Amino acid sequence: MNRKVVAAAFCITLLFWSSLGLPTALASDPSLGDLSGTDSSDWADTQKSIGMRLDIAGYTGNNGLQAGDDADSLAFGTKLEKTSEHIWMSGNDDNVYKLKKSDPGGTPILSWNTGYTYPFGCEYRLEDGNEYIYIVDYNTPTKTDRLIKYQANSGTEVTNWYIGGYCDQGVGLAWNGSRWFISDFKLDVIHQVNPANPTVAERSFSYAGLVDCHGLAWDGSYLWAVQTPSGNQKVVQIDIYGNIQKSWSWTEANAPTGIAYDTTSGHLWVAAYSPSHRLYEYDTNGNKINEWDQSYRQPQGAAYSSAGFTVAGMRAGDKNETYFTIGTKEFAMFFVATGPSAGVLRLYHKEGASWTLAETHTEGSIGSGTRFESSSGNMAAKLTNSNPSSYGVVKLEVKKSRLTALGATGSSVTNIAGYTYSGSSTTPTGPGQDGGTKRDRCPSGSSFASYTMSTVPEFPLGVLILAIPVTVIYVHLRKRSRVEARIHVRSRS
Repeated sequence: MNRKVVAAAFCITLLFWSSLGLPTALASDPSLGDLSGTDSSDWADTQKSIGMRLDIAGYTGNNGLQAGDDADSLAFGTKLEKTSEHIWMSGNDDNVYKLKKSDPGGTPILSWNTGYTYPFGCEYRLEDGNEYIYIVDYNTPTKTDRLIKYQANSGTEVTNWYIGGYCDQGVGLAWNGSRWFISDFKLDVIHQVNPANPTVAERSFSYAGLVDCHGLAWDGSYLWAVQTPSGNQKVVQIDIYGNIQKSWSWTEANAPTGIAYDTTSGHLWVAAYSPSHRLYEYDTNGNKINEWDQSYRQPQGAAYSSAGFTVAGMRAGDKNETYFTIGTKEFAMFFVATGPSAGVLRLYHKEGASWTLAETHTEGSIGSGTRFESSSGNMAAKLTNSNPSSYGVVKLEVKKSRLTALGATGSSVTNIAGYTYSGSSTTPTGPGQDGGTKRDRCPSGSSFASYTMSTVPEFPLGVLILAIPVTVIYVHLRKRSRVEARIHVRSRS
């Protein structure tokens, strides 16, 4: 046989067999786009849980759900809240104010009355995804001070502790991740307090030159303190044993009473009460960045907050779920965190009235923006941290061929809805709350979104398209070889 014909035949055979052995891994990261009509959610203040909200007031026009596909896979994204940065201040008017970091001189986002007379020290804490504000109130007569805990966004008092047994005039408050630190204006000491029993101080310490210490802040390694005596006003950085790391003189006309450390910029926010009411932003070397008038807030204490979705900040039971229907077949896909940077990815389909598990995958070390894939190659996910300018995203991917095998037909995806839960089971029994608390739904209420998948040819159609020109060449060469053979026979005769 002619060598050209043999070569063409070999190419067709190779193409056919290689198509059978193509890898089954997911296509890479289908791009996502916002689904229309999903710019609302079921979120309510009473259910506030950082990182579990799909849509944020103040960011109108941003949808909570996304979808996308390529020739191989279908993907859904739940857009989680942006990182929000705020400055909190306790004031001489007995109120607490929440200010936008981007506009601290503007109208407060909210304010509430503390119910106490001298709310000085102010600190923000994120506990189990919920936001709280703590203040210390130095009261009169002496030795009646209290540490008070509030729901940050409503001002509802949660509880309070009597600290007058060791504190005479508590005016500064800082949290280092495991202990409270309370500055005592009258005794000129800083008390270290175990949160398990705030009514007792574990120990008290001072630092060289400490006089009239007011506000406290924690920068991740050290405490920052401001002291107010006339002619000796300072900003001081110390360790938790009172060893001074850095200090600089406070030269503003207004005495500093509160201080907060900004974990994003690395700057200090200093509240000044008298004679004029101001809020200052400084770097840690004593260089002023900016200042704002706070005359009607009369600031005494200050705190900084930064909160949003982070992979390393996930809590066990945080669950992101998407429901969808293809043809008449219902599906549910979710990721539930088993702890920071870890979780379970699952795909379910409905058989009659019951959900049936189709695929499961456990991942133990997840990085922000790093896509991971199931061992079967049928599912993948990518979780991306939020920041102040962009949403966090939990992206779930599933192979189209797997959905088809489970009963999906056509390219129309309907009844799409995204849910978030907290406290769900980390050994899932199925879609839904699964022992947790619903935090959000998008679209809100009982509405749904829809999406139409692209109709890009897949195998074996793609193989067929590639094989046609090769087959034509093969037929042509075969005919030519027969003609050449006849001519060769005739020439010999």
